[in-house]
Amino acid sequence: IQQHFEEILSNSRQLKWLSSAFMLGVVTPCSLASLSNPSTSSLEHLSLIDNQLPSLISTVELERLTNLRSLSLDFCDFTSDMCRLLAGGDRAPLHRLSLLLNGAALDVKPLDGTAAEDDWKALVRRSTNLRVYIMAMDVCSQDLLRVLKPSVPLERIHLDSYSTLVTDGVVELISQQYHKTLSHFILMRDDAGFPDLSVNRNEDPLVLLAWRCVHLAVLIIH
Repeated sequence: IQQHFEEILSNSRQLKWLSSAFMLGVVTPCSLASLSNPSTSSLEHLSLIDNQLPSLISTVELERLTNLRSLSLDFCDFTSDMCRLLAGGDRAPLHRLSLLLNGAALDVKPLDGTAAEDDWKALVRRSTNLRVYIMAMDVCSQDLLRVLKPSVPLERIHLDSYSTLVTDGVVELISQQYHKTLSHFILMRDDAGFPDLSVNRNEDPLVLLAWRCVHLAVLIIH
């Protein structure tokens, strides 16, 4: 299947969309090297969410894709170098960036080396219409606070928890930093004991989020 996939990429012409999300074992770090030259210049939408080691795309391969408008990756694969490459003036501005953060994989795939605040600022200056979607699967609050940089133009966030609790501090941070961009907030917990985010305060952080985020269109608590 890997061989057939690479043959398809090498024989493609004017490929615009390519999604190989969650096709475990099909895509390798060498797969995109097979992409034909005509398709590297025409490709606008790429999804490589797979949670594999190592990353399925390198900065060198991404450099060939000069017209990307949307990109989906594992959060830990979105490195500082990759972010600065996408901020280059010789590329099409990026419109959408979707990132999956799996807390269970952080021990073997750490956040070290991911895009820093200055990298995000450079990307946003280049891609003024950029909107970011983050899905965090069972990520502890300490790691979420590292991920949620002030300059991230966060439009949608999906917090899905099994064994970890989403704290009121995380919700408070989201409502303060992304009140101008956030449109979708999804909070899910696979447990009967749903956390009390109010921590005996007068202000419920979910109420404050709904009040501060003026563009909030979808609020799901499950």
